[in-house]
Amino acid sequence: MAINPLELQGVGLGTFPFSNVFGKVSADEAAKITRYYLQHGSGYIQTSPYYKDVEPLLRKILADVPRDAYKLATLCVKDKDSHLSGKHHAVIAQCNDSLARLGLEYMDLLMTSTPEAKDAPFAETIEAMQELKAQGKIRAMGVCNVTLDQLKEYNVTGAVQYVQNRLSLIDQEADRDVREYCVQHGIGLIPYNVIEWGLLTDKMLQGWTLPGDDLRVKVLPVFEQKQKALLQEWVSTSLKPIADEFETTIEGLAIAWALQQPGVVACPVGATTVDQITASLESSNLLDNADLLPKLQVPYDNLVANVRATYGLEVNAFLKNSYGRW
Repeated sequence: MAINPLELQGVGLGTFPFSNVFGKVSADEAAKITRYYLQHGSGYIQTSPYYKDVEPLLRKILADVPRDAYKLATLCVKDKDSHLSGKHHAVIAQCNDSLARLGLEYMDLLMTSTPEAKDAPFAETIEAMQELKAQGKIRAMGVCNVTLDQLKEYNVTGAVQYVQNRLSLIDQEADRDVREYCVQHGIGLIPYNVIEWGLLTDKMLQGWTLPGDDLRVKVLPVFEQKQKALLQEWVSTSLKPIADEFETTIEGLAIAWALQQPGVVACPVGATTVDQITASLESSNLLDNADLLPKLQVPYDNLVANVRATYGLEVNAFLKNSYGRW
């Protein structure tokens, strides 16, 4: 069982969409989404210095919200200009800069965004984070996007409290060894992209298309015609009947599945409208239903078998939706 010192739970609010990468989200709409979430969600908000202009935006949105009404996480190693450094002084500066932009005295959670900085050993990065924790500038620490070997190196002193890697109903196999290690060592898992960029939402039931300037179309192979068409058919014919049975949305199913995986404590989910965060929060109604996971396993197994038979590939290799692996 995860030790989970911050007592994170349920659906978190991811703020990447507030940087307008998936279409324009006005400051007013971002405020409405955040306030609705704080009223109805569990209060975990996750951001990043390289989400363009989002930390200053959150400062304005949260200015009149009691500090104990939310828990806020941000990232380090990759700074607001997307420069990578895991050096001690850089990590300290990155945290201090984020605190200043957010107008906060402390961060609930600071996580490394990537293990790809080559200018410092992991031990130096962890030492800087431990110093920030001792100073009261952060309350907990974690790492993101790690392999098992990288996690073990980060965690030599047992300092890692949370891990954030990808996980979703269609991305179950990647990093399984990381998740098992976390369960064994009481490290809380905070998976991201559990709704797969919107591919595991009700949008897929509506002939969903994206404009050419959308980030997903530009950089994600999973949005290419062959991959998207297969998923659209699968969501419509295999997941929709289950969603109807449980009186929920596709995203409700996807998030509830992720939240019930071993070691998972919370799942941040982005939104560009209040309706989207409302739909995501529906997942909380499914968490005590023992029938859900076995029912969702069947369509996943069928998807795996179909992709193997049709393309001779595993699902992740066909979808190419696990960063850096394909």
